[in-house]
Amino acid sequence: MMKLISNKAIVVAIGLTALIGAAMPASAQTSYMRVKIPFAFVAGKTSLPAGEYRMQVDAHTRVLQIQPAAANVAYYVLLSTSADSREGAPADSGLLRFQKVDGQYYLGEIWRPAQDWGNKLSMPKGVVSGRANSGAVVSTVDVKVR
Repeated sequence: MMKLISNKAIVVAIGLTALIGAAMPASAQTSYMRVKIPFAFVAGKTSLPAGEYRMQVDAHTRVLQIQPAAANVAYYVLLSTSADSREGAPADSGLLRFQKVDGQYYLGEIWRPAQDWGNKLSMPKGVVSGRANSGAVVSTVDVKVR
């Protein structure tokens, strides 16, 4: 009887190990970043104040989760399917690239640490069409990720 229990325990242990091993690659595809953004900005359709944020990107679903450090809420933004490649070796630090259009900052690109590719966010349609029609002043502002 004791031998039967120990064989079952071994089978259960092997099964659990296989399940944990199968789940690890999925969690490894999620990147966590902390960043202090010194200005109010728009991500997707959400306006957010200046402050410290925790961000994570799920590479499988291409969803960006933005969580203010001082609040118990989260905002979700779908990243575009296009991704740009970094020139040369992957950078050690991540980077958020904002487009500043007539004084308003829009999160446009996310470059995760130790990744050689990044993701883009779509600009709100009103901003894109207004920028094209009005000759708005546009600049790029980069914020390093910790």
